Amino acid sequence: MKRTFTFLLIFLFAATLSAQVTEFTYHFDQPETSVFGSNQIINFPNTMLQGKPGEPMMPYHAVNLLIPPGHEAISISVTGTGEVFLTGNYKLPPAQFSRPISIPGFIAQPENEEVYNSSDIYPSKLHGNLSTHYMNGYAYAQSVFTPVRYIPAEGKISFFSEITIRIETRETTRGREALKNLSSSAALQRSALKNAQNPEMASVYSSPRASATDYQILIITPQPFTATLNQLAQLYLPAGLKSQIATIEFIQANIAGLDLPEKIRNYIIQQYQQNGIEHVVLAGDVEHVPYRGFYCSVQSSSVYTDTNIPSDLYYSALDGNWNTNGNSLWGEIGEDDLLPEVSVGRMSFSNATELAAMLNKTTKYQNEPVLGELRNPLLAGENLYYNPDTWGSDYLELLIGTHNENGYTTTGIPENHNFVKLYDEIELWDKYSLMATINAGRNFIHHVGHANQDYVMKLNMWDITNSNFSGVNGTTHNFPVVYTHGCICGAFDVSDCIGEKMVSIENFAAAFVGNSRYGWFNEGQTEGPSAHLHREFTDALFADSLNRIGRAHMESKAATAPWVNAPGQWEEGALRWCFYDCNVLGDPMMPIWTNEPIPVATAYPATITTGTPQFEVTVTTGGQPAKGLTAALLMNGTLFGKGITGNNGTATVVIDPLITTPGNAQLVISGYNCLPVYYPIAVVSGNSPYVVYFSHQIIDNQGNNNGLADYGETIDLSLTVENIGLADATDVTVTISTTDQYITFTDNEESYGLIAAGENKTTEGFTFEVSPDVPDNRLVEFTVSAESEGEIWISSFTINMHAPVISAGSAVVDDASGNNNHIPDPGEIFNLNISVLNTGHSNSLPLTGTLSCNSSYVTPNFMEAGPYVIDLLSETMFEFQNIELLQDTPHGTPIIFTFSVTTGEPPIMILEQEYAFVAGQIIEDFESGNFLMHPWLHSGHANWTVTDASSFEQNYSARSGIIGHNQLSQLEVNYKVLADDSISFYLKASSEAGYDFLMFYINDVKKGQWSGEQDWMRVSYPVSEGNQTFKWTYSKDMSATGGQDAAWIDYIIFPPVEIGVGNVEILLNNTKGMYVFPNPAKGTAMLYTGKTEKNAVIQLTDISGRLIKSFDGISTDQFITLDLSGIRAGIYFIRNAGQIPAQAIKIIIQ
Repeated sequence: MKRTFTFLLIFLFAATLSAQVTEFTYHFDQPETSVFGSNQIINFPNTMLQGKPGEPMMPYHAVNLLIPPGHEAISISVTGTGEVFLTGNYKLPPAQFSRPISIPGFIAQPENEEVYNSSDIYPSKLHGNLSTHYMNGYAYAQSVFTPVRYIPAEGKISFFSEITIRIETRETTRGREALKNLSSSAALQRSALKNAQNPEMASVYSSPRASATDYQILIITPQPFTATLNQLAQLYLPAGLKSQIATIEFIQANIAGLDLPEKIRNYIIQQYQQNGIEHVVLAGDVEHVPYRGFYCSVQSSSVYTDTNIPSDLYYSALDGNWNTNGNSLWGEIGEDDLLPEVSVGRMSFSNATELAAMLNKTTKYQNEPVLGELRNPLLAGENLYYNPDTWGSDYLELLIGTHNENGYTTTGIPENHNFVKLYDEIELWDKYSLMATINAGRNFIHHVGHANQDYVMKLNMWDITNSNFSGVNGTTHNFPVVYTHGCICGAFDVSDCIGEKMVSIENFAAAFVGNSRYGWFNEGQTEGPSAHLHREFTDALFADSLNRIGRAHMESKAATAPWVNAPGQWEEGALRWCFYDCNVLGDPMMPIWTNEPIPVATAYPATITTGTPQFEVTVTTGGQPAKGLTAALLMNGTLFGKGITGNNGTATVVIDPLITTPGNAQLVISGYNCLPVYYPIAVVSGNSPYVVYFSHQIIDNQGNNNGLADYGETIDLSLTVENIGLADATDVTVTISTTDQYITFTDNEESYGLIAAGENKTTEGFTFEVSPDVPDNRLVEFTVSAESEGEIWISSFTINMHAPVISAGSAVVDDASGNNNHIPDPGEIFNLNISVLNTGHSNSLPLTGTLSCNSSYVTPNFMEAGPYVIDLLSETMFEFQNIELLQDTPHGTPIIFTFSVTTGEPPIMILEQEYAFVAGQIIEDFESGNFLMHPWLHSGHANWTVTDASSFEQNYSARSGIIGHNQLSQLEVNYKVLADDSISFYLKASSEAGYDFLMFYINDVKKGQWSGEQDWMRVSYPVSEGNQTFKWTYSKDMSATGGQDAAWIDYIIFPPVEIGVGNVEILLNNTKGMYVFPNPAKGTAMLYTGKTEKNAVIQLTDISGRLIKSFDGISTDQFITLDLSGIRAGIYFIRNAGQIPAQAIKIIIQ
């Protein structure tokens, strides 16, 4: 599409007033047509389908034109030329309401018959609302227009091949006030002009000069947190960014405003206009840093109104006051400022513990990323709506690569990144697969699906724990970033929403972008309010290289702003709602990794003299110039200068203030996908020497002679120093020291004599001892003090210490000579194999393993294996053979082995760990065809049933009862658990997604819930010793039904529990009269097989269902003698497996 631009100056007849006109011409080629059900869609590149619900969807183009400085748009006109008539008849589909992502029961909007039966040209006016917004002082006229004309009753369509927009503007007080927000920041100027359709207009604007008092980051927090937050300020100094911390107490006492939120905003405006700030950190939850609640109303199938939408946009968009009429509704149409000036994010901590977790996350994420997984996004999409099917996956696919759908072009995640896609459209996923995927290392999680303040991505609030997300701890795998369309999951005004929980615990999310109220989508389409913001956010990260999360979020709103005011002088409000309620929870300055770090090489001066005003550095990556990186000069914790590399990779570092005192400075290179790289620069005065560390060599021939510093070794050190000064250094003495507790020097001083300028010299003789207890990978910093003729120069270097890290792995029961089920069963002889790992970087000393067990059912009760030396980064198996579990061991008996690893003589304990097993297993698989294998209790509105319609294994499972709306069906069992262990089971659900649930409780504490279409899956939960009630509940909400409206469970493995004698009742399904006597029995028992249709297949099983003995050749309707000799005492079941369902009775053998 071609564009032409004309700037006209028209003098009006009013002598004291002047108006100017901005014109812009858009060109359109042949439209794209497609079929939409029984209708057709007409569209053009860079146009978006819009319309009033019930009226035809038309292609609209955004208008985003710069207008003269200090002006405001007062009128708009549209002139179309080159009208082209399309052949054929067309029926355009009616536009539909946007809908909240988590609201069910939506009704499609029918055609407006008055419009569709009309022979008038539609729309009556080609353009939409006209508004003026200001971004960093630049004035934008925003609107939309359509080039299409439609006669609905006749099905005729034409379009203009050329549309000229003519905007009349006038200088106003509002426009002049906006000029105060012009910024000297080149970065803000680029952002402000990025979306201009006529960027040449920027030449008529002037830019203010930078001030010596300028800084970039404003941190606002209560006084008690200022000392801790100084860590955040120091974190960004190496990136060339200065910070200041302002306290809530100071702002409350010294800044004017109606209330505290307005005072905070006025202070931000003051600091922006006076000191050029670019980023604001709201450091504290709402009880510490209050929010401003915005008003928005959405006309959907019904009217959704909220007068208190938590929106930190209030602190980001700084023109006007957001409440022009002074009523109680903030952010009404016409009071808004849709183009933000500064980036804002909220670190929503309530206490020092949460703040510490957030600071650790942002620090480790950006400075210590786990490499190899920074190109690994996770896309999780749910079903949003049926009829028409609307899938989150369709929205997520538009984040990948370049797309020009829906009226705007975005370039998102490169197609060659390592995606994991959990799409309900392809295969239903659950929270367990999500957690497993996250814990395997995913750097960014993009989600489109249902949510609430305590539920998102199929995760409940109780799922957000450090243990559930132990893999994403910043060390094993990176802390991920989360962006979701879900409703209310970012409602930081509640205490606390699930988004806040994700960022405030030690593990899991480093930052969260989500909605404080509803997210919105357009059913059956790939466009929607939440999706629009998400696409622009991703485009900012990958296409614009705006990788700081707050800046990318700011850009997503600036790019979306022209569409907030909808066409036809009518605004639905859904995009405005999302514009207001989408916030960043986390450090807004945190840079998002969009690729693995680039390697850089830097050419720079190793020495500069005091008073140097500037110097140049050149940075390359892979031999090519590295553009857009920051070169910062730091000395003694102060930022003295910085520069940005240009297209040739060269940056001029301007030093201001000048350095007047000699010393050691650091040059830091950092930026987009670039880890900070530090280079030493010596600041010297005139013609003087300057001796610093150059290199070292480790000599460990008294140890393992591998050239590394290992635990317990004595290290001889060869040290080379260099004179980087401009004069010779004479009589040089070098001393090495460290404050590290694991290092002891026996010789730390040597004489070097004369070192000529520009030369280096090496001396051996330094000696130190490494403690046997030194931690692996401990980086020890050594200080080098070089002295000559009274001058002392300080430099440093580091050495990595190496040690073994010994841990016990899994214990595996090898019962190949028994039933090979890897469980110690009564009467079995087995081996216990325990893996011992050395994850450290040095070989271990000889290690001996001992195994003991205090159970009288186990023999022997003490064994020994080893000694073994375990190599670095390797594993050794400690094997304990021929362990016997006695025949009379009761089922369910906990068997606890204690495994110890020692070294030396006398033995020094390295580790001790317990391994717990259960003799046999307590299982419920419902293969009895009834609920009498365990003391089950039913409650609610309908009992659970045993069914053969669906099962995980074999024939039977338990199914929830048939219930109505607002009813439930419950199944529970109570046991005394003998030892800490776990319970596991398989489940299946088929219900109304998000509203009807299968829930599992332990002692009335909900452990999990499942909804929608969920095929058989296994879950497991820890159980502690003591009385425990396990309960499964299927419950329905007040309306609607989905799927089979039921839940199933199967193959429950209980922890070790106490089994009582119970009753010797005849069990269910025993309609043919099978019975046994005597009961209890010893040695033999008499069984009557009952009158069955088939020959009896009599089996004796234990309570776990394990087959003990079979009795063959049995006919129906007879008495037989059962030989029970050799069978240990306990509770058993006699089953007639020849019947379906199986008949069963309980017998006690004494």
